[in-house]
Amino acid sequence: MKRLPFLLLLLATLMLNATASSPGSMSSTAEERQRVVAIAHKLEVTPLDATLGPERDWAKQWVIENPEVRIRMCMQILAGLRRPAYKFRTEIVVQMMLSSAAFLIEHPDKTGDRLAESVGGLQGVLKAYSAIVKSNPDARAKPLDDLLQKQSQGKLTDWASDTIKVCHF
Repeated sequence: MKRLPFLLLLLATLMLNATASSPGSMSSTAEERQRVVAIAHKLEVTPLDATLGPERDWAKQWVIENPEVRIRMCMQILAGLRRPAYKFRTEIVVQMMLSSAAFLIEHPDKTGDRLAESVGGLQGVLKAYSAIVKSNPDARAKPLDDLLQKQSQGKLTDWASDTIKVCHF
């Protein structure tokens, strides 16, 4: 029992040190932000390129841990991919994350504008989806085809505005 205060102090010290040295606790560099943007745009063009896996993983981790670029994804936007489960759902969800982050990095004046962030992410998703379908014609998904149609009709922003109303950012 006498060792409990010492162990608690040691644990607290270790946690503070771990937090201080984690990548997300430090300010990001301009180079890191530009790397995220470049990776997001590469993946919009070639989302299934296996050689980009390590870059995708790095960018995803950076977005999760970085305190300066806080994305707020409304998963209702991609709800149609749940059932039936879309074969490339993971790639599309990660693309939404990375394209949203890239949008916020490229448009810092839009920080806090959840609609602009959502539409920016969706535009990246639709580019990636189009690339997937181009190389895999059997990889079509009706919800994403519907979004492509809304985009071509100029109705994507209105649809996103209505859809994200259910999300509590």
